[in-house]
Amino acid sequence: MAKRRPLRKRLRKLEVRLQRNPRLQRAVRAVYARYVRLVERSTRWTHLGLEAWGPQGNREPVIYCAWHARLACTPFIGPLTGRTCKVLASDHADGQIVVELLRGMGIEPILVQTSRSKTGSMRAALAALRAGDTLGITPDGPLGPPQRSKHGAVILAGLSGAPIVPVGYAARPAMRLPSWDRFVLPLPFGRGVLSTGAAFRIPREALQDEAAVEAACRRLDALIDAETARCEAALRG
Repeated sequence: MAKRRPLRKRLRKLEVRLQRNPRLQRAVRAVYARYVRLVERSTRWTHLGLEAWGPQGNREPVIYCAWHARLACTPFIGPLTGRTCKVLASDHADGQIVVELLRGMGIEPILVQTSRSKTGSMRAALAALRAGDTLGITPDGPLGPPQRSKHGAVILAGLSGAPIVPVGYAARPAMRLPSWDRFVLPLPFGRGVLSTGAAFRIPREALQDEAAVEAACRRLDALIDAETARCEAALRG
């Protein structure tokens, strides 16, 4: 009997097929977008802290930050808080699946070219914040390392003056996929928690100090981890 290939290798083979087959990409994007909408509508949601950024709360542009592994449902934060949002998304094949979902939710993606300079996408993100839009970022995306923020969100916060807001999400039941980030795929008809934590700002002058930027990234790591843990605890309670 032939030895069964590990799931990770099978998923990698599927990813390669996606990259080479535009028709398959379109089909997967459409199915995934419908699946996540089913999860959204069939899940019993608890919201923690969202009122601070809703219609009766602070209306300044903010930068929502969540881990890439929690990307399935964190885009709901924008519509739930009544905000016009734009989200940084990879132009990679798996990133285009997320783009389809975002557009279906009325959220405009800002594409990040994984193989080229990211200057253009950073300029577009900064322009969106200055125009009054809220921005969504997965600071460990698109390819990790997991749960370790890169400098992009901190730089945008320092240049724009917009505060960073950590976002958490958890669901039961859910699957952990064998991807680089162990992506959390929620299952329908369960329970879910979405949360936002306290905002923090990056002084513009801090961007001149590499150590200060790195410290801000590590602070962001801890805050997103704390929000994720808060959501998991709420599900257990």
